[in-house]
Amino acid sequence: MSIPKELFEAAETDGASEFKIYSRILLPLSRPAIMTCLILYFTGTYNDLYGPLIYISSHDKWTMAQGIKSIEDIFNLGPRDYIVPWNLVSAATLLSLIPVLLVFGFAQKQFMDSMARTGIKG
Repeated sequence: MSIPKELFEAAETDGASEFKIYSRILLPLSRPAIMTCLILYFTGTYNDLYGPLIYISSHDKWTMAQGIKSIEDIFNLGPRDYIVPWNLVSAATLLSLIPVLLVFGFAQKQFMDSMARTGIKG
């Protein structure tokens, strides 16, 4: 979806500067798309497991995803009669969802506006 040139021409005719056109026309119209990109980027980065596994070696700096994976790995490395405590893994996973849900909750309006505009043509 593109922004019509007529909006920019009308703003220039009214005497708006480049900064005013950017701040009053372009940025508000682009906000839903920007927020959608930020939400998807945050979610992907926050849930990344293998990237931080490569460059973080200290256990006290692990991400939430690495900590949850380590709970499962500890029990899988033990004797065969150990059972992975799926209740702990599920509880930790639920706690790790809270920041993602908060980010989505704050940006939900822009995210939904962006999704609604994808089907509009013209």
